[in-house]
Amino acid sequence: MDSPSTLRRAAWWGSLLILILCFAETWLLARDLPVVTLFLIAALPAAAFALWGGYLSRESARLAERHRSAERELHSRLSRTENTLTPILDQTEEAILILDLNEVIRSCNPAARDIFGYPADQMIGQPYSRLLPNGDPKHEGFLKRLNQKGKVQDFQTTRCLADGSEIAVSISRYLVKGDEGLALGTVEILRDLSEYRRIEQELLTTEKMAAVGKMSSKVVHEIRNPLASISLNVDLLGDSLHLLPPHEESEATEILQNLKRETRRLRQITEEYLQFSRLLRKEFRLEDVNQVLLELADFARPEFRRKGIQILLRLDEKQPKAMIDAGSIRQAGLNLVRNAMEAADPQGHIRLSTLDLGDRVEIRVADDGCGIAEEDLPHIYDPFFTTKRDGTGLGLAVVRQIVEEHGGRIQVRSLVGRGTTFVIFLPKKKAGGKGKDPQKPQAADAEI
Repeated sequence: MDSPSTLRRAAWWGSLLILILCFAETWLLARDLPVVTLFLIAALPAAAFALWGGYLSRESARLAERHRSAERELHSRLSRTENTLTPILDQTEEAILILDLNEVIRSCNPAARDIFGYPADQMIGQPYSRLLPNGDPKHEGFLKRLNQKGKVQDFQTTRCLADGSEIAVSISRYLVKGDEGLALGTVEILRDLSEYRRIEQELLTTEKMAAVGKMSSKVVHEIRNPLASISLNVDLLGDSLHLLPPHEESEATEILQNLKRETRRLRQITEEYLQFSRLLRKEFRLEDVNQVLLELADFARPEFRRKGIQILLRLDEKQPKAMIDAGSIRQAGLNLVRNAMEAADPQGHIRLSTLDLGDRVEIRVADDGCGIAEEDLPHIYDPFFTTKRDGTGLGLAVVRQIVEEHGGRIQVRSLVGRGTTFVIFLPKKKAGGKGKDPQKPQAADAEI
């Protein structure tokens, strides 16, 4: 007997034979036969049942042992395969997991451990389900496709890391079978899509900013000339106010002052649009970053004094130097400082600091103001996004543009009611092209 189905058929036929013997016994017992004969007839079905039961028991045990032996052989072959493949898998950059039929991880290469953040002893022997997001509805369908087709390729989903965060991944999994066609387990090849998604988002942002830049350039061109004409005529009117009667001169003076204030505001807005709309030619030189911040603080200090806000400087004693365009970095710092000033309370503090990090320089601008709402953080670098009544929404977009032109990156940490900190990281050496590292493009990060 070579299979459970054969054993079941034998048991069925044996039961049928015993049933026939029981019917025959009943018929014979009804006949007038000697006692010894009747005794033998009565014992016949029981003896047949005992013999057949023993036979079935032995065959069941033999079949069970055969299956256990086959299972041991499968595990042994799987272990030998793992041992053979391990040196190869360890050199592979793709994350590879080997799982048994119960979805228990039996082996994983260093790339897989690096992605998920688990050491080997916390992955091997653990259920694959620990890598699934809670309530993952797609995994059941994934396994169904795998069992039907024997493989699933480029399945995009998410997986959980050791720190609880999730990443986007592309998975290809293959069913591994032995010589007799029995499934031994599965091999999963996993690719982290985080970098791909980040670059994709950067390309979309670049295209969007380029389109916005073209529109801004046209708008600025159409506004600057009329605005210059208005400013000139306002000045000419101011020169003629002395010709008016005293009571009219006072009223006209107030009107002209309002006009001048608004034209100055419009001029500032157009300059921000212009700065955003074009990539100005930059001159990268080895500059003292501390000196750039000192000049920025000196320039902004009178405005802070009028508002009762104190600027605190904490500059690295190493006097870090970097290949930068000093004017652009000063402009980026000024935009951050003005944002901090608008967020800070009267008698508040704004802290400027630098830190030498070896191959890069850190610039930090922190305030103790109102903070940024969590739902606004992902959008603060978007052109024209603003929560201020008179804001243009270009200040932080310009900051990010300048930082990226230097091959750097910017982060923000904020807590509502506690304040906001912007951190700029600038490489000391200018990267190729326009300052960005073509192999590792940097994105602006928003954190709480």
